[in-house]
Amino acid sequence: MDFKAVRRKLQGSIPHIGQRIIKTAIAVYVCFLINLLRGYGVSNMSVDAAITAVICMQNTMVDVRRSSFNRIIGTIIGAVWGLVFLEILWAIVFDVAFFICYAIIAIGVIVSIYTTVVLKKSDASSLAAIVFLCVCGSFFSVGNPVVHAFGRLLDVFIGTSVALLVNLLRLPKKKNQDCVFFVRTRDLGPDSYVKASPAVLYQIRTLYERGAKLCLISQHAPAFIVHQMVAVNPTVPMIVMDGAAIYDSVESAYLYKACLPVDSARMAREALDKLGCNYFTYTIHHNKTCIFHHGEQYNDLEKKVYDRLKKTPYRSYFNEEIFEENEIVYFKMIDTEDEIIRLENLITGMLPPERFRIVRHKDDTGPKASALYIYDVNATVENAKKQILSLIPRGALMTPVDVFLPDGFRYPNDALHVLSMVDRRFEQPFYVRKK
Repeated sequence: MDFKAVRRKLQGSIPHIGQRIIKTAIAVYVCFLINLLRGYGVSNMSVDAAITAVICMQNTMVDVRRSSFNRIIGTIIGAVWGLVFLEILWAIVFDVAFFICYAIIAIGVIVSIYTTVVLKKSDASSLAAIVFLCVCGSFFSVGNPVVHAFGRLLDVFIGTSVALLVNLLRLPKKKNQDCVFFVRTRDLGPDSYVKASPAVLYQIRTLYERGAKLCLISQHAPAFIVHQMVAVNPTVPMIVMDGAAIYDSVESAYLYKACLPVDSARMAREALDKLGCNYFTYTIHHNKTCIFHHGEQYNDLEKKVYDRLKKTPYRSYFNEEIFEENEIVYFKMIDTEDEIIRLENLITGMLPPERFRIVRHKDDTGPKASALYIYDVNATVENAKKQILSLIPRGALMTPVDVFLPDGFRYPNDALHVLSMVDRRFEQPFYVRKK
């Protein structure tokens, strides 16, 4: 058996132990050490502080502060009601049956939770109930209710404090500078016409600032990314136009473009004109996207796109003949899905597949809108990825990593999940072996 191969397979399928798990274990250990200093031994070790630390430990300091504040509110409410009910239980425990005492404890849980609701602190309701049960759970063996309640209250504050302090620790991490991460913009926003959420934009900016080689992939022109990813300044060139071009937003220049050869462009235009359909011709002229419309008039979906995008920068619209045939990147048709499928079947039979790549996508213009694209056969995302590696310093030695969701995209939670996967692969704990 090849044990090294098995280990590599397991490393790829089993997630590593995260920082939160490590910090939680450290917090539990510290709580036990503090209990030893307080005089607890093995036979009477209290776990209330450790349980509190586990509950309060979160991914970030903001989450820990919020969790700790709720814990303190719940602790005070649970401890106060616990002391009240503990006095009652301690007074009647030898005079009534235990099932009555248990009923009284259940009533106390209701009172504790309802108090948090009245005070509009419902997030602390479960914590209040837990503290109440910690105080009253062993009522039959309590000698002094006040001392017992104060001890449980102290345990909770110790656990909360330890969780806050331990979460301040930053375990050593190593940055993976040997990978280029490819992420599709359609996994980061609801559609190309809507700006990504602030949380998504913040995460992208943070990754770039920390030095991650993150390459965005879009089937649209750079102007769409500029609009959708506002205030994001990519430090790595972007793959745009579904792999037909590479755009550097730092230099505001196209670094690569897979234009249609002049004879192929003429063949495609003749086929489109023969079918009598409207179409857009996308060209790159002096580092600017120029879009030419061909047809007698705009159809409803074309008009909708034109009215929405004509005022945006980084591109120009023309309703005239193209001026540079050797700069055509692709042709695009927008119409209803049924019409686009009909055109796709016709054009596929008219243009040789060894020279053209024909792609159909659903369009964000409307629920029943589709778009048909005609590219050069070499204008693919995979070829653009190879070009990206040749443009980045030491790119030939780097590993390309595709990070995307296969299906079932739900914005914005899955967008953050995609970026979180990039983050975990880019910056890993020191104890994780390099793959």
